Amino acid sequence: MDCVYDNTKFVSRKDTGAIMNAQIEPIERSSEVEKSLYIKIPFMRKVLYNLGDVGNSFSWGFVASFLVIFYTDVFGISAAAVSLMLLISRLWDGLNDPIVGIMADRTVTKWGRYRPWILFGMVPLAIFTVLTFWAHPEFSPSGKLIYAYITYFFLSFFNTCVIVPHASLISAMTQDPNERSKLAGMRMAFGFIGNTIVGILVVNMVPFFGQGDNVKGYLYTAFVMAFVLAIPMFTIDFLGTKEVVNPPRNQLKVSTKKLIAGALKNKYLIMCCVAIFIVGLGHYTRMTSLMYYFTYVIRDRSLIAGYMLFLNLPFVAGALSASLISKKLGNKGKTFAYASFSAGISMILGFWFTPIGNPMTFYILTIMTGFFTGIMGGSAFSMVPDTVEYGQLMTGERSAGFNQSLTTFWNTIGIAIGSAGVALMLSILGYVPNVEQTSIVLNGIRMTMFILPGIITFIGGIMFLFYKLDFAMFDRIVSMLQAESDR
Repeated sequence: MDCVYDNTKFVSRKDTGAIMNAQIEPIERSSEVEKSLYIKIPFMRKVLYNLGDVGNSFSWGFVASFLVIFYTDVFGISAAAVSLMLLISRLWDGLNDPIVGIMADRTVTKWGRYRPWILFGMVPLAIFTVLTFWAHPEFSPSGKLIYAYITYFFLSFFNTCVIVPHASLISAMTQDPNERSKLAGMRMAFGFIGNTIVGILVVNMVPFFGQGDNVKGYLYTAFVMAFVLAIPMFTIDFLGTKEVVNPPRNQLKVSTKKLIAGALKNKYLIMCCVAIFIVGLGHYTRMTSLMYYFTYVIRDRSLIAGYMLFLNLPFVAGALSASLISKKLGNKGKTFAYASFSAGISMILGFWFTPIGNPMTFYILTIMTGFFTGIMGGSAFSMVPDTVEYGQLMTGERSAGFNQSLTTFWNTIGIAIGSAGVALMLSILGYVPNVEQTSIVLNGIRMTMFILPGIITFIGGIMFLFYKLDFAMFDRIVSMLQAESDR
């Protein structure tokens, strides 16, 4: 019989849901949880791991923040065509995210399951980052679109090959939920440190390399981002990490059908997908609007670097604080909920202020938005590894890579809708590149910069008031799994 342990007896796995939904009292880890895999990761190893997220900022963060304005204002592709391309590309991601996750779970090498993907995926990722930002203004409109589709499709695939295994490493490096929270918080912090560096570098490197020629400026900037900066970060990530938590001995290969069925039973994984979708949608709606906002509404791009500092440094503080707040509350989901409400209100209020007319209020709200968004990101991404053990208890299968691929997929869907939605809105409102915009377009840019992401963020926090996979429940799950494996 397929059984699990309920702390006093073995029971059928189909009854596990009732056990997990029952009132669970806190337990002492020392008495019920064998802590050999509750590994305390040295600080330096955490830093080496999270340098991979800095590398991801130099590649995918650069793409997410600057690709739309590159396509419309440099490559000469219409905003409507860009919007459609980004949405279609996400359908491609809908296929390759789970595929890569499943393949990574099935990978067996002397380096582990996930680390080899980082090693062998980083160079193709760098190549297609450069090719994506190589504009060809001499191409016909159809030729430009074909080139954009091909390069962006391959870019998104190789990004998946690197970032899904990288994110999956958290569940393989330790089983301690608090350590996972710290790793996830540092992931967000290092990612936003990277994004801050990207924002500062790109607005200065493009004119420096281009000398008036933005085609050349973006091409050379992409080369520096991908090869000079990203590849060394990914290499350190590969060399500096170690996988210690492995699947059950009898799980070498699991059918895709079983993985999908298990994911549908994993309500906390579904909630994590929602959380990370919200993070991606809200953040990249703002980041895509950012260049348009400072270029056409504020009319001063030089303020972008300062804005990024006021947004991202508090974000780093928030992301690093997420584990402390979650530990205090004993529940990562409630941490996400409270941060969502606060971040959403801060974003919405920002609509009525500008960095020129009301600089103090504007930047205070920017600091608040960054801090609470950082807590959101840190708690959201730290919830994902915990769903692995919950899913293993419910189905008997451990699928860290597949779980991570689903959340990555929904994050990229959020990014795509955010980026494509801004491009579509601009097209509908009559945006014309490199000219003074109408008041309708300007108000539309302000709406996508503040109001829409604020509303989405606030509403998204409501369901996490009911998140029950807290620290006590997680410890109980681990004790059940240990009892089962000892049979």
